[in-house]
Amino acid sequence: TMQGIDTSFTVDTLKLGAKRWIPTLPQPDKRMLCYHGWLDNAGTFDELGSVMCREGWDVVALDAPGCGYSDWLPAHSNYNDFEESVMMVKVADMLGWDRLVFVGHSRGGGVALLAAAAFPERAAALVQLDSYPYIWPYETGLRFVDRVRKFKKDTEMNMKRRF
Repeated sequence: TMQGIDTSFTVDTLKLGAKRWIPTLPQPDKRMLCYHGWLDNAGTFDELGSVMCREGWDVVALDAPGCGYSDWLPAHSNYNDFEESVMMVKVADMLGWDRLVFVGHSRGGGVALLAAAAFPERAAALVQLDSYPYIWPYETGLRFVDRVRKFKKDTEMNMKRRF
């Protein structure tokens, strides 16, 4: 098995640990961003990353906040799918990935689902492994998607003001 390369991304001021498998000949239509489940880490995707890399995929698996090599959120903060879905998209931005496959395992499947739903123009596909769907009335789903998009925009504006 091919080993992933340990790396990290700073999203706003939070360091997220990650593993990356880079193929010899990267292809722009083969990009995969993975998010693990509750109380786990990026190592969940060691086998998948290795196999997909051999097939020409550039694969990044993130450590969620407070897991693996990622920073913990500040005291009194909440760990939630909405903010973490924006973190996924911001990492895709840092990588320069306009289109990608969002992959999530367990709770990470919910995070990946929100990222793909809020930014469908970015999602080539969504893969949920042993996960759960969000089932909302249509209008409620639209409100959640709008909130995720607005949160991304607002946090980007706030970071520009701070630095």
